[in-house]
Amino acid sequence: MSRQVRSFIISEIRNCLSVLTFNRPSQLNALCRPLIDEVLLELTLWKKFGNSLGSVMIKGAGSKAFCAGGDVKCLVQAFREKNLQQINVQTEGEYSLIHGLNTYSIPTIALVDGICMGTGGGVMTHSQFSVVTERATFAMPETAIGIVPDAGLSLTFRNLQSNLGMYLGLTGARLKGSCIYKAGLSDYFITSDKLDKLESALENAKQESVSAILQDFHHQSQDSQLPFSLEPYLETIDQCFGADSVSECLDSLPSNDFGSKSRSILEQMSPLAMKATMKHIRNPYQSLIECLRMDYRLAYRMCRSHDFIEGVSALLIDKNRKPTWKPSKLDEISDSQVDKLFDELPPDVDEFIPLTQK
Repeated sequence: MSRQVRSFIISEIRNCLSVLTFNRPSQLNALCRPLIDEVLLELTLWKKFGNSLGSVMIKGAGSKAFCAGGDVKCLVQAFREKNLQQINVQTEGEYSLIHGLNTYSIPTIALVDGICMGTGGGVMTHSQFSVVTERATFAMPETAIGIVPDAGLSLTFRNLQSNLGMYLGLTGARLKGSCIYKAGLSDYFITSDKLDKLESALENAKQESVSAILQDFHHQSQDSQLPFSLEPYLETIDQCFGADSVSECLDSLPSNDFGSKSRSILEQMSPLAMKATMKHIRNPYQSLIECLRMDYRLAYRMCRSHDFIEGVSALLIDKNRKPTWKPSKLDEISDSQVDKLFDELPPDVDEFIPLTQK
C-alpha cells in the first residue's frame, strides 16, 4: 500500500484499487484548479500500472461532501480583479477532469457519500461507474447563480425519463440517497455501512470484475427498494417541463403544492440562465466532448455576465439571497440573445481541448 498527501488531494494505492480523495473538506471539496491539476497528474502517473490496477475510486474528504462543484468564488474574485483569463483556466480544468475520468484506461468509480453539486455532479455522472449512498445529496443549482448546468450534465439530463432532467436543470431541485439512483443519475446505490467491505472487495478485484462487485453490493442494499420521491409528480413534470418555452412551463404548472412550489422556485432564478438551460438540455449533443465544448463556450460568456456575479454574490458571498437579475423578466430576452451565448468563441479564444489531449 502507498499513500501520499498532496496539497489538495490524498492519493492511495491498495493492491488493485487506487483511491483519489478530494481533500478540501472545509470548502466542501470544491474544485480549485490546483486540485484538478493534482488529480490529472496522478491519473497520468497511474497509467503505467496498466491492467494491474482494477479500478480508480474518487471520494471526498470529511463527512459532509463528495464535491460541492467548482470553486465559483474564485471566478468572481478573478472577474473583480479583471483577471478574466483565470475564468478560462478554471473551467478548462473542470471539464478536463470530467473528460479524463470518463475516458480513463482504468475503470473509474465515483463514490458519492455526501453533498454532490455542480461539477461534482459531472464527476459522478461521467465517471465510468457511479455509486451513491443514503447520505448523498445531488443538485445542479446553476440557474440560481446565473449560469447553466455544465460539466456534461445537460447531456445526462436530456436522457432522463419524463423530462425529469429539465425539471432538475431549471429548478436546481435536490435529490437524496436512493432517489438519485432512481432518477437515473447514478449506476448503483450502496448503503454506507457496506462501504468498507466494498473497498476491501475492490482491493483484490481485476478490471473485469468491478461491475459485478458493484452490482452485488447494490443488490444487498435494501434502501434501493424505497419509493422514488418524485414518482407522484412525474406525469406533471413530463407535461409542464416538456413545454416549448420557460414561460409556457410556468403557465402550465398546476395550482397544487408541487406546482406552486415549482413556480416559486423558477421565479427566483435568472431568466437568461433558464432560457439558456432549456436550449442547452435540448441540444442533441452526440458525445460528452461535444457537450463539454459547448459548456466551455457558455461558461466563457456567462461567467463574465452580470447575472453570474450577482448570483454568486447573493447566494455565496454576501448571502442576502436577493439577486437582481438583468434582464429581470423572461419576455425581455429574445431568442437571438440566447442563441449568441452558443456561438463560436472569438477568434483570439481557443475552443475547449481537454488538458490530457494537449
